[in-house]
Amino acid sequence: MWMERFSKEAGSNMSIEEKGRIFVLLAFLGEDNMLQKRSGVGYVPLTREDIGKILGLKERSTREFLNKLADLNIIKYVKYYEQKAYIVNPIYFMYGRRLTECMSYVYKEDIESTLKGYEEQEDFKRHFKAIRNKPEILR
Repeated sequence: MWMERFSKEAGSNMSIEEKGRIFVLLAFLGEDNMLQKRSGVGYVPLTREDIGKILGLKERSTREFLNKLADLNIIKYVKYYEQKAYIVNPIYFMYGRRLTECMSYVYKEDIESTLKGYEEQEDFKRHFKAIRNKPEILR
């Protein structure tokens, strides 16, 4: 289902190469749908430079690719708990089975558009009201 939605909504505006890059990045998807890597202290968010190295792109190409993903609402760059990170839209790709505070806050409208039925909508409204740590959307 998610692949069909991605192909129809966002993927139709991307080349095969760009779609391939997204799937490479999904290997780095972690909690809060954050692109992250393992470090000596656990996991840390991927930087633009990290993404460029992973994808084998130069700085300008990396910036253009990330801007395109942001324009297509596939990722957003946020500040969350004093960390800056790229968050992937959970209506296309999701790590785990639960919506976290960060995902819910950043992609509220997208998530609401996928909910079917009154109960799901009400559950999400309660979940959204309970969010304490609101990320700041940077891009």
